[in-house]
Amino acid sequence: MINKLTQEQLEKLPLYVKKWTAIGLSTEPFTPDEAEKIVWSYQSDILDQDKTPVLIFSNPNGAWNWIRDQLGLSWSKVGFQAASKVFSKVQSNIEGPLWREIVTQIDTPVINQVESEIVDPVHQQIWYPVAKPLEKLLEEQIKEFVWPFQDGSFHAGHFGFYDFFIQEGLVEINKELKAKFDIWAKTSKLGLIYPLRDFCIVTQKPTKIETSLDGLKVQFKGYPN
Repeated sequence: MINKLTQEQLEKLPLYVKKWTAIGLSTEPFTPDEAEKIVWSYQSDILDQDKTPVLIFSNPNGAWNWIRDQLGLSWSKVGFQAASKVFSKVQSNIEGPLWREIVTQIDTPVINQVESEIVDPVHQQIWYPVAKPLEKLLEEQIKEFVWPFQDGSFHAGHFGFYDFFIQEGLVEINKELKAKFDIWAKTSKLGLIYPLRDFCIVTQKPTKIETSLDGLKVQFKGYPN
């Protein structure tokens, strides 16, 4: 049981904050090929699902219009279906097993320390000033909008927490669990993700993110806010 971080490990904590903050605030677009590889691995190894067509939209509003016009479905129905399914599979296939390994090998004060020094700082730069205001904005602009459980680059704080324990060799996990974590973490290259039974909806990340005293300014391709 590890009950204390070494000085070298302590000095690396800010590096993981920097790494995952950059990932979380990235506006770099992904290609259809990249999205398919990431989603298909995610579907098969994390969600226990056959691969489906991956539908990519440049912005959440475009995704909503397609769902409404082509499928006659409400966004809330799509969102809640994806959220409940994804949450249970992620918990049972990757996050639950990974968390159990951590709590059996790492003392609670160390876990809390890593959370406060990686997750909290990343959330302070991504989740609270960007993701939450964006969620509120989309709820105002898109009727029945539902934020997904797997929210791509905005999930960076959680990935950073597990990444530190794994990469620094603090927790021993088998090859299968490590491979699943890598697949899960690669979803951070995408935008919002809605895996459904017959297809997976993925949105591109914002093309521009600005935070200031005046509030959040976010732009998506073809849909400036």
